[in-house]
Amino acid sequence: MNSHLNKVRQWAMFRSTTATAANGVVQLVLRGQDATNAHTVSGGVVDLLVGRTYIISAGLPNDTATKLRVIEIQRSIDGGTSWALVWGSGMSGATAGNSSGTSITDVYTTTVPTKLRLNTSKNGLPAGAWLYIEVMG
Repeated sequence: MNSHLNKVRQWAMFRSTTATAANGVVQLVLRGQDATNAHTVSGGVVDLLVGRTYIISAGLPNDTATKLRVIEIQRSIDGGTSWALVWGSGMSGATAGNSSGTSITDVYTTTVPTKLRLNTSKNGLPAGAWLYIEVMG
């Protein structure tokens, strides 16, 4: 019997509901989640489960402002005392400007309790930035 077929995928969708100040944490609110209620968000910070592999996506809405808007996906493995980019500078920046939105997606595996957040660039963000996480196992 295929044991992987018996696993229930968990997912959560978070969105910002208001504009975010420059160099600030995007204030995320939960928009949808599976019945396990496994993921929580507080002050824009999401707690990830230990020992799981995630598909993580983040994105920005269309932004007609003349300045580019950037988000970084950051993680903390010390309870929120310090933060680092999840994938490194090449994969952690999502940029929107002029007339198009954008998104980034990658896989991340947790080995210790991990917190995840979106942080803005020097230009701040309009409302509508989003974070989607799906647990693969």
